[in-house]
Amino acid sequence: MINRLRTDRVTLTERIAKVGLAHEWSYAHTAGVPLDPGRQEARASCDSDAPISFLVAPAYLVNGRIYSRQLVYTG
Repeated sequence: MINRLRTDRVTLTERIAKVGLAHEWSYAHTAGVPLDPGRQEARASCDSDAPISFLVAPAYLVNGRIYSRQLVYTG
């Protein structure tokens, strides 16, 4: 599964680069603060009201627009 996800990510990145859109994977987060629901979501087994412990997966942005929020572990 990890290899498939990596392959899909690489393919998506290559396709976006070909059309000239700016894209990024956002890893920036701060442990110990509440999550920002506009750009982050708590892992399914976590309490979304608890502070962030660590990043599980980065956010994906294209031309500054979030297409996939960060996945964070809280608690």
